[in-house]
Amino acid sequence: MSYDGDLAAAAGHYERALALEPNNVSIIGDASGLAFYLGRIDDAVAFNEYVAVRDPVNPVAHGNLGIKYFDAGRLDEAISSFRTALTISPSYIGAHYYIGVALLRQDKALAALEAFQQEPDDEYRIKGTALASYELGLHEEFEVAFRELRERWGGQWPPEIAHVYAWTGDADAAFEWLEKEYELSGDSTVPEIVADSLFDNIHDDSRWLPFLEKLGKAPEQLDAIRFDVTLPK
Repeated sequence: MSYDGDLAAAAGHYERALALEPNNVSIIGDASGLAFYLGRIDDAVAFNEYVAVRDPVNPVAHGNLGIKYFDAGRLDEAISSFRTALTISPSYIGAHYYIGVALLRQDKALAALEAFQQEPDDEYRIKGTALASYELGLHEEFEVAFRELRERWGGQWPPEIAHVYAWTGDADAAFEWLEKEYELSGDSTVPEIVADSLFDNIHDDSRWLPFLEKLGKAPEQLDAIRFDVTLPK
């Protein structure tokens, strides 16, 4: 799933694993990632909700659920999940970042900037600062933060740069950085790309569908992958 980008093979293994241990929350949590990669966001949410209820003091369970809520557009629930993760683990990496991005989606850019500034991870904090500065019209601050993001992490994580370009509406640059990631990772490029709502602004671009087809992640390609799992009652 993560390294070969072979989602069909992964689906078969997860189905078999859950047939053997249908109540295993670790397997269900991992299978939620596959559902997410397949673009089946409602299934991914349901899997993560199942895990969070049954492992309520695990901050990762709440953090993963928060990501799924965020990309499903359930922003209040996403923020709540990440705040729960922070209650359990105050230094949880990424929680403040995702709270910030959710607040941006709610047109609360100043509150988002405050959330980003609390993020302990340098990359997430700087990326968030760039996004919030753009929304606040702080052009110089945006340029400084975005330049640092590109210089420090662009070579390692091109999709992070593509996220920012997509957010700002620069589709040409977003696809340029996605192509850089494809050169690095091939079929495993941005495995969550179809469900990743930070790319929403470039979905209408004529290059979007051909790029997904090249990855084997166009809607009809993903719909053809059988992945049938029923959660235990």
